[in-house]
Amino acid sequence: MHYADLVKKRSAPGILLLLFIIGLRIMMSWTQWPKEIFESELFSSKYYASGFLFNSLGDLLLTVVILAYIFIFAYTWLIQSKKVESNFKSKMLIVLIFYFTFIFSVLINYLLSGLIINSQISFDINNIFQLTVFTAVGMIVIGILLSTFYLLCDGSVLIIRKTKLSLSSVAILFLVSQGLFLISLLLLRNNNLFTDYGVSAFLLANILIIFIGYIRSTELRLFSFSRTVLVILVFSVYTAQIIYSFNETREKEKRQLLAAKLENEQDIVAEFLLQQVETRIRNDRELIRMLTLPPQVIFYSPEIFENLSRHLTKQYFNGYLGRYEASFKFFNAQDLPLNRAGDPSWNIDKIKRINLTEGRPTASHNFAYFRDENGRAQYIGILQPGGNDSPVGTLIVELNARSTQEEIGLPELLLSNKVGNSRDINKYAYARYQNGKLVSQSGEYNYYLTDAPYMQYFRNLDGMRFVSFDGKQHLFYKYGKNLIIISSPLQGLWVWVTLFSYLFTFFSFSFLVLSIAIRFLRQGFDLQFNFNSRIQLTITMIVAGTLLLIGAATVTYIVKNYEEAQTKRIREKLHNLRVLVESEIGNRELIGNMLSDDLQYLFTRLANTLKTDFNFYSNDGRLYFSSQRSIYDQNIMAPLMNRTALISLTTNQKALFIQSENISNLKYTAAYEQVSNINNKQIGFISIPYFDRDTELKRDISGFLVALINLYVLLFSVSILIAFFISNRITQPLRIIQESLSRTKLGTVSEPIIWKTKDEIGALIDEYNRMLEQIQKSAQLLAKSERESAWREMAKQVAHEIKNPLTPMKLGVQHLMRAIDDNHPNKDELVKKISVTMIEQIDTLSNIATEFSHFAKLPKPEYTKVELISVINHSCDLYNEDEHAKIVFENSSETLEVLADKDQLIRIFGNLIKNAIQSIPYEREGKIIISLKEESDAVIVCIQDNGMGIPKDRLNKIFVPNFTTKSSGAGLGLAMVKEMVVGMGGQVWFETQQNVGTSFYLKLRLGNK
Repeated sequence: MHYADLVKKRSAPGILLLLFIIGLRIMMSWTQWPKEIFESELFSSKYYASGFLFNSLGDLLLTVVILAYIFIFAYTWLIQSKKVESNFKSKMLIVLIFYFTFIFSVLINYLLSGLIINSQISFDINNIFQLTVFTAVGMIVIGILLSTFYLLCDGSVLIIRKTKLSLSSVAILFLVSQGLFLISLLLLRNNNLFTDYGVSAFLLANILIIFIGYIRSTELRLFSFSRTVLVILVFSVYTAQIIYSFNETREKEKRQLLAAKLENEQDIVAEFLLQQVETRIRNDRELIRMLTLPPQVIFYSPEIFENLSRHLTKQYFNGYLGRYEASFKFFNAQDLPLNRAGDPSWNIDKIKRINLTEGRPTASHNFAYFRDENGRAQYIGILQPGGNDSPVGTLIVELNARSTQEEIGLPELLLSNKVGNSRDINKYAYARYQNGKLVSQSGEYNYYLTDAPYMQYFRNLDGMRFVSFDGKQHLFYKYGKNLIIISSPLQGLWVWVTLFSYLFTFFSFSFLVLSIAIRFLRQGFDLQFNFNSRIQLTITMIVAGTLLLIGAATVTYIVKNYEEAQTKRIREKLHNLRVLVESEIGNRELIGNMLSDDLQYLFTRLANTLKTDFNFYSNDGRLYFSSQRSIYDQNIMAPLMNRTALISLTTNQKALFIQSENISNLKYTAAYEQVSNINNKQIGFISIPYFDRDTELKRDISGFLVALINLYVLLFSVSILIAFFISNRITQPLRIIQESLSRTKLGTVSEPIIWKTKDEIGALIDEYNRMLEQIQKSAQLLAKSERESAWREMAKQVAHEIKNPLTPMKLGVQHLMRAIDDNHPNKDELVKKISVTMIEQIDTLSNIATEFSHFAKLPKPEYTKVELISVINHSCDLYNEDEHAKIVFENSSETLEVLADKDQLIRIFGNLIKNAIQSIPYEREGKIIISLKEESDAVIVCIQDNGMGIPKDRLNKIFVPNFTTKSSGAGLGLAMVKEMVVGMGGQVWFETQQNVGTSFYLKLRLGNK
């Protein structure tokens, strides 16, 4: 079967499988089958979505894997394909290939920008606590895309090399394709595909093409440890730059959204809680009872509304809503104010009108949002206790944000999934200016009291602008007469270096695992690594193990110190709180399971003032008071003291008890202590639930841990490079010895190794040089002995060959002499007959002498680039005159250069064609077919005949110098052929089938190798 047909036959199943996989992928996206997979979080669009085939991170992963398979299939087919003709079409093909390579870099950049900017997946390597399994999947996607791009660049270079164009022509075509791409980039810059395309992606394409082109044009292997590390290094630099840039873009967009939210500054958490409590307020029995009291009772007891206000504050406006200062206005069923105290602004119709016209709507239909004259948030609610159908009165609730709103407790426990997390703003420092004055600020950055010092940054601004100063990057948002500034630390070089370290480690580890997996599939459990690889793996494992042990010990020490410091802080905080509580209630008697309203109000004010959540329990462990009462009202926790703590403080008589507790998945530290009155009598227990908001450990020591981990990853990355250089340094003399040994051949002069350092390697090399001298001497003696032995054997063979024709010659001469002496009547005819015999035998002797002379005195070859096609055509023309056999040369190439000696090449083909003709019986119509098969660095010539073939018992003697299967000749032809082919750096072998024919194969090096 012809080679091209073989390629097509092997490609057809692969193409069908490829089309099936692509069709299956489209069908899966269209039908969302299998359902179990597409309902998993990996295929959820809430993390990432960008189009039909990229509707989720799982879809993106599947599509990228299929894309990689397509390129692997095309690459495999490309390696097997034949040479491309060098003409105008091939030049246009090169331009298109380069252009497509740059376009593919645009696609990679587009996918990465969508994966980082337009997704909920964190790629902030410097905040490892935010990284999830989706981050790892995203990194795998990036790795597959970059590997595919490398394969594309290598395939492009292979196609270009098959055209046989000169380097200057390829360089010009490369620049032309670059120009076309840059023009396309300028014209399509506003297209989504090209919007985020940067210099780094363009440089990556150029570096890979030039690097692979250089490697492919030399004798270097494409994959070696040093070049693999270099490629991983380039990929890590590119990916670090992309992630760093896109993370910065993503962070800026997030700050812009936060600035827009701060413009409104409606508290969605508070609004959700108001929505939850308004129904309870309307049905509050105490409130309904007070509003239905007779007027005279209200007139003579005005303090009842002060107590009612305390009651409402205690029951409904504590915890998170304690961030707001609550005040109340009470109206009866006739809309008359009950606690006006002479204030003429208490007009219920006016309040309703203001809420409707000037207030902003909220999640609660009964509350409206305002901003007071100081720029602080304000909520005003209109509630009708008893129900809207038959209200007993009206309650006006006014909530004014306190000057400081540090969050205490965990309101997330009270929220549903409908309310988003508002903690993003806590990552930044921000300030709000109203009419030029600072009205609120948060964070560590120290802002000015007026916006005058920032005037240069927003003088003509109407919108948003980023400005960097004081080591921070500030977002200025100017709207009307108001200004919002959101600040975050500048991302320095250290962030990029850390990111690069993580990526280099990840890519190196992934490549190592993939390489071991491939080797395992090929070799099974018997994995073999060379000495260099073992050194590198050993150094890397030692460094990694050491870093892990030091890191684990350091983290353990830090966590332990943190826990001790946390316990000390809790102890001090609980002690101070207990002293304050005892000073307030030390002379009071607690009756029943309820605190009085004034104590409830007192404790609420104390929690808000100290910004500390605490619980107060009775002696039997029942809850009296909680600053986060809603947690217990909604049955998130039971209103009982922890049993272990109660036993420890009562039965075991402990003064203090601290333990870890949890509410669902939320972990916190709880501290308990007894509370006594002025008579030193126990009246209850006080507890501080020390909540870990985003976990206290993360908040207090995450920065240090991240810095430590980043440093260790950087050290690990450096260790990989050090391992590479150390192993190369150690194995360099071994490689020198290996190369020298590979060049050492019997009969040739081998140069000794020069090593100046007097060390163990130097001693080894000295011993090698000494052995080399002995080997050369022994080789000379052996060669001399072999030559003498060979010549003796050859002399015997030649003597035998000469002796064979001499015997019939002697007999013929003696017979002729007797005929002459006897005057034989047919002596003239006898003389003629004997003369013919003598001439034949003399020709045989001449042939033997000629073949022996050629074998003994082969001329010194001169290996140059020889045009193979013309040599074969010449040999075919020379022997095609023989009517006994027809010679057919199957060839589609016009020119093909090999590295050989032209005279030897002519003799080689002459011998093989002559042998092929002689092997065909006279009764058979002879046919000799010569064909070529071009490989990446060599060409295989096949000379096939339909002769008698070679018997099995003679197969191993074909290339022996004194062996022949013919009735004449010295058997030196094929021996000469093998010696000449091997001398050219080629190979010769044969395949035969008795009575069918024989095929001789010559493998010759191409002229460019």
